[in-house]
Amino acid sequence: MDKIGVIGAGTMGNGIAHVSALSGFNTVLLDIKDEFVVQGLDKIRNNLERQVKKEKISQLDMDNSLNRIMITIDYNNLSDCDIVVEAAI
Repeated sequence: MDKIGVIGAGTMGNGIAHVSALSGFNTVLLDIKDEFVVQGLDKIRNNLERQVKKEKISQLDMDNSLNRIMITIDYNNLSDCDIVVEAAI
C-alpha cells in the first residue's frame, strides 16, 4: 500500500491524514470546500509542530510528512488511492 485517501478534513479526517503521512504514506485529504482542506492541513501542521517541540519527531519528519499530503476538493484525485477512509458527516 502506498497511497491513502481521506474524505473529510475535520478533526477525525485530519487526524487520520496526519498519522498516515507521518507513517510514510502518500495521503490525499479531500473535503467539499477549499477552506476546509486548508484548515485541515493547518491543523496537521500545528500538531506536527507540537510534536517537534516535544521532541517526539524531528523537523525532517515533519517536513516529509507535510510533503506527502495533497489537499483537494476533486474526488478524481482519489482514483489511484489504495484505500479511502471516509471521515465526513
